Amino acid sequence: MHRSISSFGLAAFGSFMPGWLPPSSQVAPAAAPMVAPPSASHRLSAQVGQLDPVVERLLVVDIDDVGIDVLNAAHTPTLDRLTAEGRTFLQFHATGLCSPTRTQMHLGCHGSYPGVHCLTWISRLDPYGVPSTVVRPLGSVVSAAGLTTAKVGKWHLGPSNDLNHPASFGWQDYRGLLFNPDPGPFAYYRYRKFINGSPLDVDGRYLTTDQTNDGVAALRARNDLVSVSYHAIHRPYHVPPAALTTIQNPTTDVEKAMASLEALDHELGRLLGAAAEEGYTTLVFSDNGSVGPLRGRKNSTHQRGIRTRLWAVGPGVVPGRDDSLVSAVDLYATVLELLGVARLSGDGPDSISFAPQMQGGAGSRTAIYSELGPRNGFDARLDPDHWDRIARGDRYKFVVSRPGVGTAFFDLQQDPEEQNNLINGPLDQAQREELARLSQVVRSKVMR
Repeated sequence: MHRSISSFGLAAFGSFMPGWLPPSSQVAPAAAPMVAPPSASHRLSAQVGQLDPVVERLLVVDIDDVGIDVLNAAHTPTLDRLTAEGRTFLQFHATGLCSPTRTQMHLGCHGSYPGVHCLTWISRLDPYGVPSTVVRPLGSVVSAAGLTTAKVGKWHLGPSNDLNHPASFGWQDYRGLLFNPDPGPFAYYRYRKFINGSPLDVDGRYLTTDQTNDGVAALRARNDLVSVSYHAIHRPYHVPPAALTTIQNPTTDVEKAMASLEALDHELGRLLGAAAEEGYTTLVFSDNGSVGPLRGRKNSTHQRGIRTRLWAVGPGVVPGRDDSLVSAVDLYATVLELLGVARLSGDGPDSISFAPQMQGGAGSRTAIYSELGPRNGFDARLDPDHWDRIARGDRYKFVVSRPGVGTAFFDLQQDPEEQNNLINGPLDQAQREELARLSQVVRSKVMR
């Protein structure tokens, strides 16, 4: 039987609806509909799968390079409101770079999974692209269940010569940049955007605003699953439109980054306002930590490189703070459970749904695994000395092959900055047992 959304607190959710719109904002006119909306009878048909859907429609938003250090220093009323009125996952972990984290979400597996081999960022010159044939991509699973999908924004998973790579992942409509913007101060105003494989050169429209406009259009079309991937606050650092930030005339990289985060937060308010009006449940997360000048540790497996934030809001969400361990790889299983789409054998092999935690329940993940490598397209098991891997539990963290560190064991409760390596002991019984358990988590990725 289809679940009633009212049973998950729609009355409380209703108070979010107009309030997400910043006072000075108006939703821009929507572009042409992105995939025809399904009829109600289609949405509730048996094509959805063997499971009852928890939510009607789902929006997943990822923001780029927004580490916890930046969040603590920035003026972000939209994200602050998400923290206050949604559900905040305080122990959300991704990878230290964008492409491996996106792989986790789209495939439900870690980048080192046999046949996938995505361990670092993908450059325009890299012939490698994340394959869509090893594990069924999230968009493909959702589409195969008879639901509609729309993808907006940063892709960063395919080779530069495959302009339809998002379509091979099951996204029925794609509008965005396949890679990061070109270098230069005007990169967020002049860029080549692709609409279902066809290029469109844009001059003079702020990229974050353009992505929000496309996202709003996808929501207004009532697609079942909408994914919006913002480029902000990824470099190149730039000066956003003055109307979107309180920081006037930013000059340093830090000031520009903070200004672009304020602009992102402003436009995210527009997107969330549209999502609320259309009855979407929304997930928002950051793909990795911030870069060095912003006190982050991007491109590392340090906690300030991989621990970010995840927020949930809307029907099916119980507001509050959640300390359970959640990984970006778990987005795959969670999206499918929320939409009522059944997983087949082999779908999302590393993914564990956190849908129960969204409703105030307990989580089942007992360890986080994350990794980075020097290059893509090779089996990391053949070069373990350059395969940076970590496993962490609630308190302790085990590290293998970290550059300049080697093997390490940290007590994150006492040593959150990972300065005191306990690997050589002495360790008490509880510590020895946890080290053995976390070592086995890492070893399991080598043995498969």
